Amino acid sequence: QHPDAPPQPIHYHQQVPPAAVASSAQDRSLSRQPPSSLAATSPQQSTPPRPLEARNSYTVLSQAMSQAVHHEFDFLFLISGTYGSGAMAGDVGGACTIDDIDCLAHHDQLGMEAIRSLHRQLDDDDNGDIDLSESDDFLREELKYDSGYEKRHKAFHFNDDMHISVKELWEAWLRSEVHNWTVDQTTEWLAQSVQLPQYVHLFRLHKVTGKVLPRLAVNNMHYVSNVLGIKDPIHKQKIALKAMDAVLFGPPRETGTRWKDLLLVTLLLTAIIGSWYAYHQNKSAKIHIRRMAKDVEGLLKAEVALKEMQKELEQARIEQENVGKEKMDLERRLREAPTLSSSSSDLELQQLKQEIEVLRSELNRAEVEIHDHCWTPPQGLQSWLQLTYELENKHHIRKRIMAEKQLEQAREACEKLRKKRSSLVGAFVSTHGKSIDDVDRSIVEARNALNDVTNDLQERMHRWKQIETMLGFGIVNNSGIAHLENLLYNRNGVAGKTYRCKHPNATAV
Repeated sequence: QHPDAPPQPIHYHQQVPPAAVASSAQDRSLSRQPPSSLAATSPQQSTPPRPLEARNSYTVLSQAMSQAVHHEFDFLFLISGTYGSGAMAGDVGGACTIDDIDCLAHHDQLGMEAIRSLHRQLDDDDNGDIDLSESDDFLREELKYDSGYEKRHKAFHFNDDMHISVKELWEAWLRSEVHNWTVDQTTEWLAQSVQLPQYVHLFRLHKVTGKVLPRLAVNNMHYVSNVLGIKDPIHKQKIALKAMDAVLFGPPRETGTRWKDLLLVTLLLTAIIGSWYAYHQNKSAKIHIRRMAKDVEGLLKAEVALKEMQKELEQARIEQENVGKEKMDLERRLREAPTLSSSSSDLELQQLKQEIEVLRSELNRAEVEIHDHCWTPPQGLQSWLQLTYELENKHHIRKRIMAEKQLEQAREACEKLRKKRSSLVGAFVSTHGKSIDDVDRSIVEARNALNDVTNDLQERMHRWKQIETMLGFGIVNNSGIAHLENLLYNRNGVAGKTYRCKHPNATAV
């Protein structure tokens, strides 16, 4: 180093070799001596002073001062280059090329000693080399890697080098990406990988770069405790293990913070989407429920209409029975009319005469119609029509029972849906299933079935009334399906007999 160059700052916390200190102290003490004392120590001090001897003393004094200054700058260079911090070591080492291993080792003696100490920790059998089993045990036992360490293990044994010496480990460290870390990269490693962000300001204050990590890996108590000011033994041990991992096996694996952030963002998006979907489904469920309520209301109206129609049918049947009874009573009274005593009231007789006249007119009209058409219904037509009516009625009853069953099922499904939605979990689950659609569909089907039954009943009542009016005999009121089947299916063709008109110009029907 040039004597005029400014001296590098001295780190007094580093240890200085005693020989260098003694040599420098001796040179400094020599430089502090006055010229008279130097002259006194020279061999010519006992002789009287002469001009030539004075010139020689002056020359010796100049040489001594130059040598002292030269030793002083060499001492400063030795301290700054060998025992400086990572930043200073990088500045001095800047004079060395990246491939000059010996030069770099000369200017980073503490790093070299730390690498040698790490090599001794891994070399269990003390044979001078680190083999596969020793590095594998170190990964498992010291660094606590249970799985996923194969890539780091393979990177440590670069080019399938099964035995790693101290020199090879040192050369691998100098080529490592971690060795060239800046202060920002080192503090990022401390915050994310080591997870001790409270010491980031200390690392920035002391300009800790990647070159200092070997000293952290061997847990240099003087540097970690006194210089960096980290007192917690657990934190110091954690920093040492993480630094050891980075120095030996390269940059750390993904710490998981990015994965945690990604997972957190994914969960947040999932929660937002789930909330939006639940809100949308809840809104759709409310719409379905309102539609289902309308369907239920329509179903109830159809049920009421069916009951009213059945009541009307029952009333019509009762009225028809009453008409039949009145007709039979009137016929009986007509038969008994000639035998009435003369003491009966004139009013009753007059009424009977009027009724007889009406019946006679009807009878005459019927005779005229029969005479004109030359046709009369077959004898068994009434029974067959009555059987047909009963079969239709039986089918109608079956359809009505099925419609009522569908109505009951729709009511039960609607009640179950209301019970589900009464709870928080049931309300969320019901929005994701097809229960609302199923209940709505069952209600619509039940309503349609009831409407079909009602329409069928109305059509049957109107049709059979018209048939009874045209034929002039009763069909709805009969002796029952069992009696009709016994009557019709046990007769030998009598029911199918037809009658021909006796009119000479009439054709057979």
